[in-house]
Amino acid sequence: MDQQQYQDWLDSRETILKKLKSKLDSTLSEKLDFSPASLQLAGEYLVTHFDSLDSLYQQENRDIHMGMSTYAFEVFRRNCDFPH
Repeated sequence: MDQQQYQDWLDSRETILKKLKSKLDSTLSEKLDFSPASLQLAGEYLVTHFDSLDSLYQQENRDIHMGMSTYAFEVFRRNCDFPH
């Protein structure tokens, strides 16, 4: 990923997360509150809904793949004690 692609991803985080939440059931979506503990729920979702990385990486699952990656980054960013 080059610098421009990285910046594009940073700029599109909100949209990516909205797409993720639209793909999840409302119960899980509401529990993804950007707390460190919510990463457990995200991980459980991934291992129960995908039997391999290949299945997660399929084009039809792109919003979930990108969304969960972005979600993990946001949990880290929001909960670490450093300047944003």
